[in-house]
Amino acid sequence: MSTPTRVADLEVLYAGSLQEVAAGELFPRFERLTGYRCEERGGGSREWAKQLRLGRVRADVLLSADASVNELELMRPGEEVAEWYLIFATNELVIAYSTDSPSSVQMRALAQEKDGWLRLLQAGYRIGRPDPEVDPKGYRTLFALQLAEARLGLRGLVAQVAGPARNPEQLHAAAELMPMLERGDLDVMLCYRSQAEETRVPFLALPEQINLGSPDLAEVYAAASYQCTDGTVYRGALIAYTATPIRSGRHPLAAAAFLVFLASREAAEIIERHGFRGARAVVRPQSSRHGDLTWRRPAASRAQVAVLLPSKVGSLQCRPPRSPEVGEDLWESATGRRPALGSPQQEGSQPGLSPSLPQSRAYGWTMQ
Repeated sequence: MSTPTRVADLEVLYAGSLQEVAAGELFPRFERLTGYRCEERGGGSREWAKQLRLGRVRADVLLSADASVNELELMRPGEEVAEWYLIFATNELVIAYSTDSPSSVQMRALAQEKDGWLRLLQAGYRIGRPDPEVDPKGYRTLFALQLAEARLGLRGLVAQVAGPARNPEQLHAAAELMPMLERGDLDVMLCYRSQAEETRVPFLALPEQINLGSPDLAEVYAAASYQCTDGTVYRGALIAYTATPIRSGRHPLAAAAFLVFLASREAAEIIERHGFRGARAVVRPQSSRHGDLTWRRPAASRAQVAVLLPSKVGSLQCRPPRSPEVGEDLWESATGRRPALGSPQQEGSQPGLSPSLPQSRAYGWTMQ
């Protein structure tokens, strides 16, 4: 007699660049801590957000590689499917190169020279990038080249390196790019520092003015832009990863618990081990009830932490995310109301508090 398949307690869509950290560590750890079962799928952040807005896919939470997709897609006026989100990590662009490419010896030599990153880009090597219509890394690659032209005086760099924005000779599915680089099917690519560190491919840092990694250079980054074929315009900004609860999600309490877990010290440690920078901030666009967000660099830590000013959020300390009160408090702090649990909990898809869960460890918010 076959065992019946257990229904998922939390449905998550996530950015492909989160594959290793999310599917490999965050989801399994959350399941062990809480007893919730996650059903997750990876893909391009912008495409996931569009499909959610159009009602073509279903999820409780979207983990996106770009905060912009929240306001431009999920919170589009008249079509809103979400109203707030949590920033939980930041990143930066680097240039990675292949050790299995026929040109690997020459690339290694160029990488040792002054401005090696630029020499790698200008040498005519095979470059791969995602479609900017689908994946944030696609338009961020273009942003970096635009900023290099404007801020570093490298006129003509976009045309020389990328050609047309959707150059068919360079565009590949985001999930295929790093394997192609590792096999030597590509020579160089712009990728996130976290991806380069996870795969241990050689890479060079980019200047801060173009790597989209500094919260202090927001105005500089905003000068770069890409207009999608549907007219949506994305602008350069700090690379920020967000977790967004979807209004139509069937498991709001599980979603709230997962967001609390993402804001925990333990999750931040996992995230930073994978080359990301930990961050914490709740953002509710077009609302001043949370005040301003400030970015700080803590001493003895390379994490860039966004702290939320209201003391309300500071109360979410020393309680595990499995506790219903924690999930409900986070939800209320962001929306101003308690979560509507509805029929999913009544049907048993929201399991009760596990007695084995550690009760003393702080999995809640820590104000900096």
